Amino acid sequence: MMSKYVLILSLLLTLAGWRKEVIADQLRLSWSDNSTDETGFQIERRTLNGTYSQIAMVGANVTAYSDSTVTPGTTYCYRVRAFNTEEISTYSEETCGSLVSASSVIVAVNAEGTITPSMSTANGTESTVSLGTTAQQFGTGIGVFRATTSTWHLDRNENGLWDTCLTDGCVESFGLTGDLPVVGDWDGSGKSALGIFRPSTGQWFLDFNGNGQWDGCTVDKCLGPFGIAGDLPVAGDWNNVGVANIGIFDPSLGLWELDMNGNGLWDGCQVDRCIETFGQEGDLPVVGKW
Repeated sequence: MMSKYVLILSLLLTLAGWRKEVIADQLRLSWSDNSTDETGFQIERRTLNGTYSQIAMVGANVTAYSDSTVTPGTTYCYRVRAFNTEEISTYSEETCGSLVSASSVIVAVNAEGTITPSMSTANGTESTVSLGTTAQQFGTGIGVFRATTSTWHLDRNENGLWDTCLTDGCVESFGLTGDLPVVGDWDGSGKSALGIFRPSTGQWFLDFNGNGQWDGCTVDKCLGPFGIAGDLPVAGDWNNVGVANIGIFDPSLGLWELDMNGNGLWDGCQVDRCIETFGQEGDLPVVGKW
């Protein structure tokens, strides 16, 4: 029926101590991986005056890559970022190098084109560039739910642009025609995950494990009935405990109904919460920590 967020898991990445060395007409990159939940790493390259494009993608826990498509005498710059099914990290700092020949030295070149002499070692010649990228906690990014195809398009790199499914995130078949989207931190992990509200039945389907696909009510979470046709879904940490619960806004009445006890059912205004006459016909709901 449906298909961390991202991006919505907290992907921590430290890329430090890159090393580039000459091995039979190739540049070898190595980095330190301090993330614990990546799916893999994307490697991008540019020439000194060019633009970046992805040249390779390696799996989880891989910390090295050999680029054998280099041309002697050309300076290449590299950057790496980690990714998983929910989100993508920021890029590492850039590091550059040039292969003069298979048996010659390689030098480090910074973004301004300044050459740093390489260092001789017992195994040949190499240069080491120390990067200052530190572990990063992701913020909130934007996304859309395309109801006609039940697909989600998520801006995982948070640059405000759509950069295709490979760079950003596409989730297919999570929802049906007529469903309405909602996102929230369903498990208190600090990460947003997908969900949908089905107005025709008042049911909610939440991607509780955050893997971007529907795994059934025993793995993910089915809630309701909570809401009816015409209601609009909302989600928020109503009790300030770090977990998002569901709610609805009825624009015909300006009425909000919030699931305060988190059981996924409407238990009336005495148990859950009703907010009356906040909004009017045609309004759309938003929630936030203002």
